[in-house]
Amino acid sequence: MKKLLLIFFIIPTFFYGQDVPLTEKKVTTESMENKERKLKEKADDKVRKENTKRTNKHNRSLAMHPKNQIGYIFSPACPWGLNYYHFSHERFGWYADYKFTWSMANSDYWPAWERDYIEAGPLYKTMTGNQVLSSGRYTVFNGGLSTRIAGDRNSVWIFNIGIGSATEMSYDEYSSEYGSISYVRNGGVSKMNLNLGILRQTSSLISWQVGFDSAVPGINFGIGFTWD
Repeated sequence: MKKLLLIFFIIPTFFYGQDVPLTEKKVTTESMENKERKLKEKADDKVRKENTKRTNKHNRSLAMHPKNQIGYIFSPACPWGLNYYHFSHERFGWYADYKFTWSMANSDYWPAWERDYIEAGPLYKTMTGNQVLSSGRYTVFNGGLSTRIAGDRNSVWIFNIGIGSATEMSYDEYSSEYGSISYVRNGGVSKMNLNLGILRQTSSLISWQVGFDSAVPGINFGIGFTWD
């Protein structure tokens, strides 16, 4: 009887004791595998980021850089104009533009050199009032900075911002019982001007431009020719 009891208690204990190390061994193995998997994922992610960074750097090196250029620029108020862009850096540069109306003369007004004649004439004493009239004709000069904002192998986008002056030719008008007489005002009226613009240069050596002057009505448009 005692032998049977010993066998009954000893055999289950033996098998239970055998199961404990196997369970611990299994848990330890899974923990190590999870750790190794995480380390591998971390290493793969690092390699992936380095490859992406290397690829982006390579693509940037192949992208088109801004070029020097000279161009024609115009607006409804200033139909004639020239601009110049210079880039001594692959991203930054400077520019200047000059826009004007070709002729400030108007058949409805007396030229400036006839002002003395008007004031010395017999009708001048009968004239009353002096009203400054806008002509809508400007001379504009701007200068500022330009920077590359986007691009690829075939084109580059450039943003420019600058300040300058806009001078509007104006007229003095005197009224009399015989009508009104006006003459060109000496010097015109000048205002500070803020200039903004977007320039697109292409691999075909042709550029296109659109811009804005704060002191002049209308939008600027331009076409240019680039060189390295």
